[in-house]
Amino acid sequence: MLACAGYLLTMLADSIISHVYSKDVVSQVNGDDVELQGGVLQGKRSHGNISHSHFQMHNGTDGASAKPTLSTAGSLGDSILLIFALCFHSVFEGIAIGVAETEADAWRALWTITLHKIFAAIAMDRPFVSCVAYAFAFAISSPIGVAIGIIIDAATQGAVADWIFAISMGLACGVFIYVSIKHLSTKGYFPQKPVLVDTPFYKFWPYRWGDLGGRIEALSQAMFRSLIFLSLLLLTAGHSCPAGDAEGPAPGLNSKSLVSVKIGCLVLIFVGTFIGGLSPYFLNWNEGFLVLGTQFASGVFLGTALMHFLIEANDTFVCLGKKEYPLASMLACAGYLLTMLADSIISHVYSKYVGSQDNGDDVELQGVVLQGKRSHSSISQSHFQIHNGTDNAPGKSVLSAASSLGDSLMLVFALCFHSVFEGIAIGVEKTNSDAWKALWTISLHKIFAAIALGIAVLRMIPDRPFVSCVAYAFPFAISSPIGVAIGIIIDATARDSVADWISGISMGVACGVFIYVSIKHLSTKGYFPQKPVSVDTPFYKFLAVSLGIGVISVLMIRDA
Repeated sequence: MLACAGYLLTMLADSIISHVYSKDVVSQVNGDDVELQGGVLQGKRSHGNISHSHFQMHNGTDGASAKPTLSTAGSLGDSILLIFALCFHSVFEGIAIGVAETEADAWRALWTITLHKIFAAIAMDRPFVSCVAYAFAFAISSPIGVAIGIIIDAATQGAVADWIFAISMGLACGVFIYVSIKHLSTKGYFPQKPVLVDTPFYKFWPYRWGDLGGRIEALSQAMFRSLIFLSLLLLTAGHSCPAGDAEGPAPGLNSKSLVSVKIGCLVLIFVGTFIGGLSPYFLNWNEGFLVLGTQFASGVFLGTALMHFLIEANDTFVCLGKKEYPLASMLACAGYLLTMLADSIISHVYSKYVGSQDNGDDVELQGVVLQGKRSHSSISQSHFQIHNGTDNAPGKSVLSAASSLGDSLMLVFALCFHSVFEGIAIGVEKTNSDAWKALWTISLHKIFAAIALGIAVLRMIPDRPFVSCVAYAFPFAISSPIGVAIGIIIDATARDSVADWISGISMGVACGVFIYVSIKHLSTKGYFPQKPVSVDTPFYKFLAVSLGIGVISVLMIRDA
C-alpha cells in the first residue's frame, strides 16, 4: 500500500507541474500536458526536433514554437512549485540511502540513484548560469534525502525505527517504480538527431551501444531495469507462511467449488470482453467516461500487482523455504520484460509498414487498439500508439498493413500476450475470494480495452463494421479465458509443492505483466478522445488512479 502511496505522490508532483506550465507553454486543446521527466524540457518529436530534455511536452502543435518551459513561470511562487515538483522524487531516493540497514544496501542504492541523476543532469541543455542554478537544485535534493534518512536512523530506536524504515522503503518503492517506468523507460532521452539504437529492440536489450546519444539512452534503459528490480526488492519483506492462519487452511486447489468458480470466471470474462468489443457498434460511449475509466483501471491493476500478486508470490516462496533470494521480485521483473518484448515484437513488425523511421519512430502495443497520437490530425484509433514524425493520414488501418499471414499471427500473439498471463493469474488462485477478486480486476481492464478496440475498428474499417468488430473482439476476448483454462489444468495436474511452485511463479510473472500494463499502457497512454473533453487533464487522471488504488486498498483491509 505504501508503494502505491509513493507512486501517487510522485504522480501528484507531475500533475502539479503540468498544471503550472499548461498556463504558459502550450494550448490545452486535446488535453495536452507537460509532464515532469526529471530535470529538463523535452519536446516530444512531433514535427520539430526539439530536445530540451527532461520535461516532455505532449503537444498538438508544431514543436518549433515551444519555449524552454522553466523560463515561462510567471511568478516566484510558480518557480518554487516547479522546483519542488522537479526534486520531489530525488529526496525520497536519498532517504532510501539514508535509512539503509547495511553498508551493502547503502552502496547498492547509491549507484542506482547516482546513475539516474548523472544522466538527468547531462540531459540539461541550458546556458551556463541557468545550468548551474538548476543543476545545483537537482543535485542537492538527493543529499538532503540522505541527511533526512541519517537523522531518522540516529533519532529513533527499536520498533519506532523499524516502522519509519518500513514506511520510507515502501514510499521509496512507489517513487522508484514511477520514475523508472513513466520517466526513464517511457520517455527516456530523445536525441536531437536520429541514432541507430533509438528502437524498441535496443531499448529492450540496452547493451548494444552506438554513438554517445545512443549510449545515453541505452544506459537510461539499463538504469530503469535496475530501478524496477530495486523497487520490487524493497517492497518484498519476510512474510510468515499462511498455512497456519486462524482462518484455517486454504481449500484444496483441486476442490470442485474452486474449479467451478474459476470456470465461472472464464465464462464471465469472455462474455464481458466480447460484449464490450461489440458495444461501440450499438452504443455511443461518452469519451470522458472512457478517459477516466482507463485511468481507474490503471490504479486497480497497479494496486492488485503490488498488494496482492507480489505478496502472494512472496508468501508462497517463503513457505517453500526460499527466503534468502527475492525470487518473487525477480519473476515480476521477468514478467515485465516479457511484456516489453511482446511490445518490441509488434513495434518491429509494424515499423516495416507504417510511417518513416527517420526519427526512431516506433509503434508500441498499448493493449488493444490502434491509437494515432495527436500530432496534426486528431486520429484516436486507440490502443496501439504511433510515435510518428509525419502526419498520420486518417483512416489508415495498420492492422491491414501486414503483408503476410505470419506477420498477422505475430501481431495477434503480441496483442493478446499479457491477457493470457492475466487469465493464468485467475486459474492458479488458491481460494474462491482470490479468484473473484482477480476476475473483477482483470475484467475491468479488459472491458475498457475492448470498448476502445471496437471504437478503433469502426473508424479503421467502416465498410463491414459488425463483422470487423466480431473478428477483432473475439481473439481479444478469448485470450484471458485461455489463460484461465491453462491455470486450471496446471492446478489439476500438479501435486503438493509442485503446485505451489507453479502458483508462485505464475503470480510473480503476472505481477510484472500487471505493472507494465498498468503504467505503460493504461496510465501513460490511456484513451485519447477524438474531441477535447474537460476531464482529460493530469489532475482528473490522478484522482481516477487514486480511486482505483483506494478500492484495492479497502479490499485488502477486508482480507487482512
